[in-house]
Order: sequence, then C-alpha cells, then structure tokens
Amino acid sequence: MTAKENKTERLHLLISPGEVTAIDDWGFKNRIRTKGEAVRRLCQIGLAFDAEQRSGKQMVREALDATASGIRALIEEASRSECPSTENLRLIAATLMGAMTGQLALYQDMVATDATASAMEKDGDVEQRIREAAELTARLKGASK
Repeated sequence: MTAKENKTERLHLLISPGEVTAIDDWGFKNRIRTKGEAVRRLCQIGLAFDAEQRSGKQMVREALDATASGIRALIEEASRSECPSTENLRLIAATLMGAMTGQLALYQDMVATDATASAMEKDGDVEQRIREAAELTARLKGASK
C-alpha cells in the first residue's frame, strides 16, 4: 500500500452517526478536505499503528527479559562473599531495576493500547474508544517523562 497508488476501488460501508462525527472532527482538525480522504488516512494510520505497535511490543518484551537476566546475574555476583565490590554491584542492580520498572510501565501501556485496538476491531461505541485512546495517550506521555 502506497500513497501514490491509483485510487480505483470503492468501498461502501455503514457506520454510526458518532463515527461520522468523529471522522469529520478528525478531518477538520487535520485540514483534510473530504470525508473519503479522512477515512483513507485513518485507515492508513490504523494499519501502520497495528504493525508498528505489535513489533514494538515484542522489542520491549525482549528488552525487559534481557534486563531481568542482567539483574539476576548481578544479584548472583553480589551474593558471592568473595566479591570485593558487593556494594557497587547492588547499586548497579538497583539502577537496572529502576530502568526495568520504566520499561515495564511502557510495556503495560503498549499491552493496554493493543487491547484497545483489538476491541476496536469489533463493533463498539466509537466515542468510548476515542476516550480510551486519549487516556492511553496521556499515560504514554506520562511514562516517557
């Protein structure tokens, strides 16, 4: 799918008045001239988000696993009595645990976003989904600070 592809296919669909209002509002806010173009762009955004969010979630999960393994190794090293720098290792482990806590919060938000996206794949109240998306966006912005 590219933006330069000829637009030759028509799509007829039924949507609720609330969904029409949400599309119109989004199109107006983003200076999009037609409802058809707004729907097309929202579809492109949704498809791109779906692909990126799922791969991003996997990368965060792998980073969490790697961080947890590193912390476990540091804790094991610090627990050995012959280790001269036990306090330094404990400080490093505490720092890594703090980083992992931030990663975990991001991962949890991504899982929640994925759940919302999955729920939106089913029929439902678009206004409620928009409110949930706004809440998740605010949480993600808060987690990144």
